[in-house]
Amino acid sequence: MVRGHADDIPQNDPTSRTVIVRERLANDPTRYLIDMGGPVDGPEIGFYPGPLALVPGQRVRAQWNKDMFSWQLTGPGFAGCDFEEVDSIPSRAGGENILLSSDDAHLIFLNGSTIEVYPFDNTDGTIGTLVDSQAHGVGVFGILAISPADDYIAVGGSTSPRIEVYNFDNSTGLIGAKVTDVSPVPTSRVRAIDWNPAGTFLAVALDNSPFFTVWAWSAGFGTKATDPALPSPIGDGTGITWHPDGDAIAGSYNSSVTDGLFAAAWGWTGQFGPLLGQPAVEITGASIATASANFSDTGNHVVFGEDTTALVQPSFHVFPFNKATGFGVEVPHYACGPFGSPLMLQVQWVKNDQFLVYPHDAFSGTRNVKALWGAVSFDGTDFGTCCVGKEDTTGSVNGPTGLVVDSTDSYVITTGGAGINVTSWSITLGVASPGQGLSISDLLNVSIT
Repeated sequence: MVRGHADDIPQNDPTSRTVIVRERLANDPTRYLIDMGGPVDGPEIGFYPGPLALVPGQRVRAQWNKDMFSWQLTGPGFAGCDFEEVDSIPSRAGGENILLSSDDAHLIFLNGSTIEVYPFDNTDGTIGTLVDSQAHGVGVFGILAISPADDYIAVGGSTSPRIEVYNFDNSTGLIGAKVTDVSPVPTSRVRAIDWNPAGTFLAVALDNSPFFTVWAWSAGFGTKATDPALPSPIGDGTGITWHPDGDAIAGSYNSSVTDGLFAAAWGWTGQFGPLLGQPAVEITGASIATASANFSDTGNHVVFGEDTTALVQPSFHVFPFNKATGFGVEVPHYACGPFGSPLMLQVQWVKNDQFLVYPHDAFSGTRNVKALWGAVSFDGTDFGTCCVGKEDTTGSVNGPTGLVVDSTDSYVITTGGAGINVTSWSITLGVASPGQGLSISDLLNVSIT
């Protein structure tokens, strides 16, 4: 029978779940028969008022609406993505990292041992002529960060002093004097840097003990926070991220290069609070060497990216987050693979947390087709539509080592073996069918979950 009343729902049924569309009802085009994917008596009725018809066999999200006595179908909400390369700068030796000022006025690029600043126009995605450059002293394998007020640029690396901060004038794009180095200098490589939202604390992830460090910040380095309580086992700190409210910190680390990636989080009240609950299952991958950590704009989720030396799936992991209890159960893995990654850094939440954009290296056995970045929709519970962005069909470049999305969520900028590339991207409203909107569908085995 077809069930459509709340009283008919078994007590052990969740009120939100992924369902499969069976068919559209002839007498009401907004309603569909849906299979619940569980031990129920028969199909149920779902309501979807969207502009495009759902496709039989389509997997979408369903939320029980007790007022309508029906399942409200939300779906991933997107039919596909459109891309166009807008601008590029040829390969830059040692290019590691890239970021934008908060107003998109300037693109800041780490070109080996030099910080470079270019104007950027977020109305058409074009990069202007080099404005300024500054040699730094932390080594060629570095990481960049910019303060929330766009008045400081930090660079971290493996060479002493391992972290340097420079004054920055975002109105002109000029890099100013270096701030006095922190003392004592960190004893190991700085792998990640993040200012808190107020710009009053600067956090780093380190290769060795204490693995995560925070300094007070006011026009320079202030007092170092007491070292945090650490999980066990503990290894290289690889990522650091502040909660958007500024009252919690999450970090990623690994116990060794091959043992897997782990996550930790603490409350923050001017000092590290107690260690919060960790993921129930460690994040593992093939030969993980480093990773990133990034809170969503709402603070309800954290994404951790992997750097792998093998073609593995998935390449990043998303966990719900609660500031009182820590991490929830990992979101089921997205089905956009296979994706590998030379450097899964700078995974970005965009479009009000409805998409994640990430660098990757998707290739065939002969490495003759590569997609340099991808995106996957996210509805807060499940991943949905998968998109592939900038491609290289020559097999002559490696995937990007850095990625940033502008504040309008209209342009994806990557850097790596292919130089600096700017790609415009837009989404098509509706609900996707498997494989729709992808540019190398012969390579990727895509389904919607």
